Amino acid sequence: MGMRLRLMAPMVGLVVLTALAIGALVFFSARAAVMPQALARYGAHSVQLAEMLQTEATQARENLQALSASGIARGILRASEGGGTDPETGLTLGEWQAQLAENFVAELAADPSILQLRLIGADGMEEVRVDREAFGAPPRIIPPEGLQDKNAYPYVFETLELAPGEIYVSDLNLNREFGEVQEPHVPVLRLAMPLAAPEAPPGETYGLLVLNLDMQAPLERVRSSRATGLVYLVNADGDFLLHTDPSREFGFDLGTPSRVSAEMPQVAAALAEEPTGVARLHLLNGTPIGTGWASVALAGGPVVTIIRLAPESELLSGFAIGRAALLGGLAVAALAALLAMLVARSLTQPIEQMTAAVGDGARPRPGDLPTSARGEIGTLARAFADHIDRERWYEEIIEGASDAIFTLSPAGRVTRWNPAAAALFGADAGRMLGRKVDEFLDAAARAELVAGLGQAMKGARVTLELDGWHNLDGEPLALSVTCSPVRGAAGQVTGASLIARDISALRAAQETLRVLVEASPIGKILVRPNGTIDMINAEIERQFGWKREGLVGRQIETLVPNAARASHPALRAEYLAAPVPRRMGKGRDLTARRRDGTTFPVEVALTPVATPDGPRILVASIDISDRKAAMDALRAREEELRRSNADLEQFAYVASHDLQEPLRMVASFTELLAQRYGDQLDEKAQKYIGFAVEGARRMQQQINDLLVYSRVGSRKEPPVASDSGAALRRVLAELDARIRETGAEVELTGDLPMVCANPGNLIRLFQNLVANALKFTGEAPPRIRIAAEESPEGWHFTVADNGIGFDPAEAQRIFDMFQRLNARGKYEGTGLGLAICKRIVEQYGGRIWADAAPGRGATFHFTLPAAVAGTEIAS
Repeated sequence: MGMRLRLMAPMVGLVVLTALAIGALVFFSARAAVMPQALARYGAHSVQLAEMLQTEATQARENLQALSASGIARGILRASEGGGTDPETGLTLGEWQAQLAENFVAELAADPSILQLRLIGADGMEEVRVDREAFGAPPRIIPPEGLQDKNAYPYVFETLELAPGEIYVSDLNLNREFGEVQEPHVPVLRLAMPLAAPEAPPGETYGLLVLNLDMQAPLERVRSSRATGLVYLVNADGDFLLHTDPSREFGFDLGTPSRVSAEMPQVAAALAEEPTGVARLHLLNGTPIGTGWASVALAGGPVVTIIRLAPESELLSGFAIGRAALLGGLAVAALAALLAMLVARSLTQPIEQMTAAVGDGARPRPGDLPTSARGEIGTLARAFADHIDRERWYEEIIEGASDAIFTLSPAGRVTRWNPAAAALFGADAGRMLGRKVDEFLDAAARAELVAGLGQAMKGARVTLELDGWHNLDGEPLALSVTCSPVRGAAGQVTGASLIARDISALRAAQETLRVLVEASPIGKILVRPNGTIDMINAEIERQFGWKREGLVGRQIETLVPNAARASHPALRAEYLAAPVPRRMGKGRDLTARRRDGTTFPVEVALTPVATPDGPRILVASIDISDRKAAMDALRAREEELRRSNADLEQFAYVASHDLQEPLRMVASFTELLAQRYGDQLDEKAQKYIGFAVEGARRMQQQINDLLVYSRVGSRKEPPVASDSGAALRRVLAELDARIRETGAEVELTGDLPMVCANPGNLIRLFQNLVANALKFTGEAPPRIRIAAEESPEGWHFTVADNGIGFDPAEAQRIFDMFQRLNARGKYEGTGLGLAICKRIVEQYGGRIWADAAPGRGATFHFTLPAAVAGTEIAS
């Protein structure tokens, strides 16, 4: 072996070993750098799939909201509230429902993903139902005999309990009819919304609108969208909704549950730790598996999770790392003589491979790019970072934007078209690229847009609000469009970008707000901080006699009376120093000045508001002329009543004295006649004298009771804290002889409380009730039970006895004046005792009632307010 061969052999061997070492190092280094990008791209694709499902569900939610806000829905509500006929249009409830059915047919015809649309009444019975027998089949209106009773379904009463505007969203499951899963199996997402007036409280609804969304097509797009690996879809419980084995899908609906926790426990554990938008490398049955998942709440309801699985080899299939290292080693071995070139190639080739791989659609930025390195490696790393940043910007900002974004060439042809634009106009990017956007505008709007694009091509940025847009189906759109120039690398304008936002809902909301303010029965004035009037409503025109065009632009002091006008700017400045919602005129009367110079009383409220043009003060004005006149009349009436009551009380005192004096004379002389001439009178005459004496005494008692009745509540006395227990003890002491005579037993349950009442009235109340219990007794000795307990009305007292009772039908009549349920001679009394009790209780804001049955006793109930802290205690 010659010297050259011996020298070449170790050189070639050294080069080969070096090449192999460099190849291995490049392979593992590139793999470490590329794997995060592969996983990130894998996870991002899962997010895309989840957002695709969310788009379908969100569109259904918006369709349901549009139906609930439609004029037909409002007509049904008006007809329901109007007893079956709409007072505005004269249409009956049935006619509105027929229009709703036709609207449902149009919705199903326009959107093949809608399986059913229904109107269900508050009783759970379907009133309108439009569905299709299968995906793509024409819609059909179900006749009345085919309508179903859905009262037993939970989603019905759960939706009826929602507030207006809220939406119930069901779990994703298989379609059922009459409780049975339908064949063929159709995955369905059910959305329901209460049909009610905007301010109706939960539970007070006419019924609900229900939309059944056919999710078969979206799920199939998810199943067929995978570039590598396997795709699964699970619900919040881990049940499979999509599986590589279709027999395991929707097992929970078919009686054979199949869950991710049983089949892939490592994946289930990872889902529990991080619910969405991630990707990891797991060992599944000993094999490295890339797992990406993303969760989404469909239409704000059930959470579903996309899961994608792929072996490590598939993850890296787009990155030719192993092949690059092997080819590099073979090239170095074959070209040992060109060692310098091979070394340079071995250094640059991995970087080139990484550049191609990262530029092949990876979105997230790599974690370990050597951007600070010198030379070619640093240059390439910085290029990688810039490239990834641009890709991420395009993907996350442009593709994920809620606004429609598209770019046009100088000739006005579409060069880019994001998903929001496709959703807005109903045309995907593939259909629109290269075409002019003119087909979505009418002639007037087209001319205005062309002018705006002309300014953008000159480098200006222009914002337009155009009403002449329409989507592919011809439905009108109101859009706010911002036109901006698109510049090339040298700064020259190469086209224009358009950012379009649908402002139809904003326009409708603004118009609704304008109508509400204009129709408000309260006057509204919008005032600048300097006092200039910006806006008024029709009520202000009526109150002040000004026309809108004559008052707007004037100072607010125009509406202030002359006497207060000079001081008003200072008061306005004081309010602006600390503007908060405030009612003006508290504790004093406010007046305002009409155009003709007359004044009228008002109530005024001030509210600071922020507007796009700066701060403003919203002034609410109410003309209280009628109220003030009514209050003045009421005060005069109260004064007249007070004088009348005083005169009546004086009359009662005088009448009682003047009436009782002759009665006492009649009784006295009649008794004297009986004493002196009794032995000269026969038995009948003596009986007549007894009747006369008894009648005179009964009349005296009635006069006394009437006097007591008139006194109760005739004088307004300050509330005092009285001991109801002390009042009862005094009554029992006064009735002690009667209690012992009848053998009565009085039972007190617990201590009686302090109440807010006059002590004398409290004694009179207990005296009448206990005396009645002792009077109206049966054969058994009286048993009286007295108790008190707290209640929402204060203290609830009961006085129960075992006496003769009374018919429950008479429970209200016994509290009227002179009402007796028994013959006059059987039980003594004037028939005023319970009427006095009622007047005493009602004087303190309480109430009194009774429960009874003939022969089973009676229970009298009454309530009195509890004594509060700080109230004077009765001595």
